[in-house]
Order: sequence, then structure tokens, then C-alpha cells
Amino acid sequence: MIDACQASLHHYFIFSIDYVLIGACKEDLHHYFIFSVDYVLIDACQEDLHHYFFFSVDYVLIGTCQEDLHHYFIFSVDYVLIGACKEDLHHYFIFSVDYVLIGACKEDLHHYFIFSVDYVLIGACKEDLHHYFIFSVDYVLIGTCQEDLHHYFIFSVDYVLIGTCQEDLHHYFIFSVDYVLIGACKEDLHHYFFFSVDYVLIDACKEDLHHYFFFSVDYVLIDACKEDLHHYFFFSVDYVLIDACQEDLHHYFFFSVDYVLIDACQEDLHHYFFFSVDYVLIDACQEDLHHYFFFSVDYVLIDACQEELHPFILWLSEVETFRFVQCIHLIKIFTIKILITSFPFVNLS
Repeated sequence: MIDACQASLHHYFIFSIDYVLIGACKEDLHHYFIFSVDYVLIDACQEDLHHYFFFSVDYVLIGTCQEDLHHYFIFSVDYVLIGACKEDLHHYFIFSVDYVLIGACKEDLHHYFIFSVDYVLIGACKEDLHHYFIFSVDYVLIGTCQEDLHHYFIFSVDYVLIGTCQEDLHHYFIFSVDYVLIGACKEDLHHYFFFSVDYVLIDACKEDLHHYFFFSVDYVLIDACKEDLHHYFFFSVDYVLIDACQEDLHHYFFFSVDYVLIDACQEDLHHYFFFSVDYVLIDACQEDLHHYFFFSVDYVLIDACQEELHPFILWLSEVETFRFVQCIHLIKIFTIKILITSFPFVNLS
């Protein structure tokens, strides 16, 4: 039970918590994350809800704001009843919802997301579709524009044939597509996303890959950039071999990866996240590990930093081995309950 801050909750994470009752702030909730919560009752803010995330929530009842809902995320919710705003719905996300009935706006739908919805009835606008997302649709036939496709998303589509532009693909998303052949641009791919793609071979750009995302990809071979990889995300990847950059890896995320071998950067790893990783072997940075997070990791072997595990916080229900060798050499963890709050972290060094 948390009497959350009344103002900022900016980037508040709660992972794998069975029960949560929060008097949420009435203003900002900007990037409030709750993952794998069984039951949640929230008197949500009536104004901003900008980037409100809910993942794998069984039941959710929310008095949602009637105006902005800008980046409202709900993931894997069985039943959802929302008096949705009739105007903006700019980045409205619903993931894996069985039934959805929405009086959708007839104009903007700029970032309208629907993920794995069995039945959908939408009086869609006939003009803007600039950021129209459709997830887990069996068949889609679209006379797509040959120019902009800047943020065109199609998720879990069995067959897709698109005469894609050869230039912009800046935010081109394709999720859970069986086969994809794209003459991708050789320059920008700045936010190129592929989700649950069986096979992908990409002559990726050699420079930027700043936010290159791969979700649930069986096999991936990438001649990754040697410099930036600042926000390189891999979600539920079976096998990954990366000649990772030797410098920045500032926000390198790995989610539900079975095996990972990384010649990690030797300097920063400031926000290195690992989620539900079975086995991890890391030649970790020797200095900072300032915000090193591990969630539900079975086995972890880390040549940890030798100086400052500043906000390394673990809630352990059972720890078989926990010993220090200059910082932390070996941790065998069976269940981790982690609460990463906005208040100052405890220095465990």
C-alpha cells in the first residue's frame, strides 16, 4: 500500500506485485508503470494520464479523463469499459482486449492503437490514418500511401504486402508478421520496430539504430552499429548475439531473454534493465551501475562494479546464495520483488 506522491510520479515502476492500492497523484502520472498486477483500483488523475501503462491486469475499473488520454496504455486486460474521449485519442493503446466498443473520434485517430482485439467496431476516419494501429488482424488490405507511412503500424497480421517508401520508414512498425521483405532505407531506421517476427534479415543502418526494437524474434542477426545503441531493446528473444557498442549502452533493455551473452560496455550501464531473464552472464561495467535493475531473474552472475551500487534494491523472497566479493559476485535469486520508487535509493555499496 503506497500513498504515492501527489505531484510527480514520473517514471514510477512497480513490477510483479500481487495487490496494489494507490492514492495516485491527481496531476502528472507521467510514465506510471504497473506490471503484472492481479488487482488494481486507482482513482486516476482526471487530467493528464500521459503515458499511463497497465500490463497484464486482470480487472481494471478507471474513471478515465475525458479529454487527453494521450498515451494511455492497457495491456492484456480481459474486460475494459471506458468512456473514451471523443476528440483526441492520440496514442490510445489497448492490448489483448477480448471485446472493445468505442465511439471513436471521426477525425484524428492519429495514434490509435488496438492490440489483439477479437472484435472491433470503429467508424474510422477516412483521412488521417497517419498513426493508425491495428494489432492481431487476420487479413488487412489497405491502399496505403506511397510516401508518408511515417508511423504506420500493423501488428500480428498474417499477410502484408506494402509498396513501402524507400526513404522515411522512420517509425515503421510491424508486429508478429510471419514473413516480411522490406527494402529498408539505409539511413534512418531510427525507430524501426519488429515484433514477433519469425525471420528477419536486415542490412541495418551502420550509424543510428538509436531506438531499434525487436520483440519476440526467434532469430536475429544484426551487424549492429558500433557507437550508439543507446536504447536498443530486445523483448523475448530466444537467441541473441550482439557485438555491442563499447561505450554507451545507457538504456540497454532485455526482456524475457533465455540466453544472453554480451560484451557489455565498460563504462556507463547507467540504466541497464533485465526482465525475466533465465541466465545472464555479464562483464558488467566497472564503475557506475547507478540504476541496475533485475526483475525475476533465476540466475545472475555479475562481475559487478567495484564502486557504487547506489540504487541497487532487491526484495528477495528467497536467496540461496548472497555474498559480496568487492561488491556482488554471485547472486542466486528465485523470486525478486522489486519496488523502484521515486524517492532516493539506498546505497548498498
